[in-house]
Amino acid sequence: MNNPSPNSFIERRTVDLVPGHTLPVNIYGKVFACTMSTGAFEMNFNDGAFFPVPGSGVRWSLIGEDRFSRLAFRAAIGTTLEFYAGNFFWEENTVIIIPPTSKVAQTIIKPGPILIGAGLTVALPGTAATGAGAGLDYRKYVNITNLDAALDLEVINGTNPAANPVATVFARQANVFETSDDLILKNTNPSDLVIRVMEVFYPEE
Repeated sequence: MNNPSPNSFIERRTVDLVPGHTLPVNIYGKVFACTMSTGAFEMNFNDGAFFPVPGSGVRWSLIGEDRFSRLAFRAAIGTTLEFYAGNFFWEENTVIIIPPTSKVAQTIIKPGPILIGAGLTVALPGTAATGAGAGLDYRKYVNITNLDAALDLEVINGTNPAANPVATVFARQANVFETSDDLILKNTNPSDLVIRVMEVFYPEE
């Protein structure tokens, strides 16, 4: 695919996987997005360890200046998949036609903490029943941004700060979690962590 910018480019590939065979694909970039697949498959990048991909809709991006130059795919059964790869920002938007008699559910933005002290945690209740706040029903999603240049932020599911993290928001990165579960943000670092949190809730009826 021709592109006037050498720094931002996208390539589209369609491949057929044969059981018992690994298919290498030489392609450069940092972003992978699978837009169609007839089944589950496994893949790796730069000849690393294989990891499972459930199928269509999976997308990932390498961190910082990391890039891949080679992808490899395999599947237990015959599988066809289509994917995009390269240097680009991926955001999937779905357009839904709403009948005139329908009403779009409104939402409320709730700002979150802007700093977590060294070794401390912050709770993010996901529903009114668990303490989300007056006028809020349940959370639609939460956007967590780690503004620190070097330190990582741990995300724990539930209300127990001693539980194992389920996700990490790396330095200078932002993650969106579509969940109404209670979450805990944990700063395991020896210094304060500057963050930005935006929670989107449905209003209480």
